[in-house]
Amino acid sequence: MTEARPYDFTTIEDIKRLKMNLDKRLINNFYAPLSLSFPLVLNNQKYFPYIYYISKPYTIYTPYAFRIISYGSFEDIIKPIEYFNINLSFHLITNIVEDSTMVPFLLGLSYDFELNRDNLNKFEIQIKYDEFIHRFYYSMTKISESISILKFSPADMEPYQITINNNKNCIAYIDIGSGNDIAISQKGLEKIIVEAIKDVIDGIENSPLLKHCIKKENYVICNEKIKESDLPEILVEGIRRPLLENYNSSRIDNFIKNTKIDDRRLDDIIIQYKDDEFEENREIASKTLELYLKSHTN
Repeated sequence: MTEARPYDFTTIEDIKRLKMNLDKRLINNFYAPLSLSFPLVLNNQKYFPYIYYISKPYTIYTPYAFRIISYGSFEDIIKPIEYFNINLSFHLITNIVEDSTMVPFLLGLSYDFELNRDNLNKFEIQIKYDEFIHRFYYSMTKISESISILKFSPADMEPYQITINNNKNCIAYIDIGSGNDIAISQKGLEKIIVEAIKDVIDGIENSPLLKHCIKKENYVICNEKIKESDLPEILVEGIRRPLLENYNSSRIDNFIKNTKIDDRRLDDIIIQYKDDEFEENREIASKTLELYLKSHTN
């Protein structure tokens, strides 16, 4: 079961402002909670777990999301983050995807390895480095391709939220509760793809499992005795470096043109659309927001 809750809306005015910006075409990409962008997911079930059940909307009067505020070296205070979430939260029941998430996939592990935290206490993995690298490039390519096809991206994009099946040549986004980043122009599409790439390589660099892995000759070796490793940083360096150099709106073009994933440039992976091919996204989001605002007023 997944709980879908809004994260970036704090007042009803945020929703009114988004509706205005969409109708006046003042933005090229935007975030919407899953409750206000669910039609896009239902129209693209190939990339998501099969959905068995959707609950009625409900309100969380006391959100259980928190921020840690540090006051110097000795005192940390945990405060709840206040969100506007009137009737924007609901529950989903989906099927279990029996494919590995991204990091276990890189290491050739089955999907159930990460279901037991105790597996990190004793394990031994050996995989050819060329295969390891190939799986990384394959994953990054499929993520970029899928977002390009969808024209939207799950807003929460970490390696453990993406499953990969090499044999079926497909991926699935298994945690969609936070909502979606939606493109309504080619520039907007490029922005959300770059943001997703950044989130994924951040997750790779901070992977608890890959910290136990090193490159030894032509192999990647992993076991619980290895405590620190620079393998994650080495793995993503070819993408991380140009991303850091070009990570702002005016230089995204640079990153897309000059970044290669294996032997393919990113601008060859991203589909080039005409402006009117994003109109369905804009209309769906605008209509959903309109219906929500009417129901909230009533």
